[in-house]
Amino acid sequence: MTGALVLSGGLLADDVTGIGVADDVVIPFILVGGALAAAVVSGWNALSESESGGKKTVPGSTGPPGGYVEGPRRGREYGPDGKPVRDYDKPHQGYDRPHVHEWPGGKREHPGRDYSPWPPE
Repeated sequence: MTGALVLSGGLLADDVTGIGVADDVVIPFILVGGALAAAVVSGWNALSESESGGKKTVPGSTGPPGGYVEGPRRGREYGPDGKPVRDYDKPHQGYDRPHVHEWPGGKREHPGRDYSPWPPE
């Protein structure tokens, strides 16, 4: 939402010079789009927090059915029911290589196992 406000402010500011008045028609669309994007992000964050006992998890314990969400430490693949199928963890303390965790029976397996990103970097 902040980005939408900044962009709208820039479009309004150019009116001081009398140049760019024609672009003012897009300002409401920018503000509505920013509000919608903020609502979607807020909804996913609330869902993630509520399903993990108030602890924020990224990606959340449920996600887009058949989709994939990339977080700061891992990416999570979701099944058709929106529940986790596979986590792709980035290297971290305790495991210094990229690795994958499957979710058999709805529980995350430990330890993870190495995988090679494709295509090779």
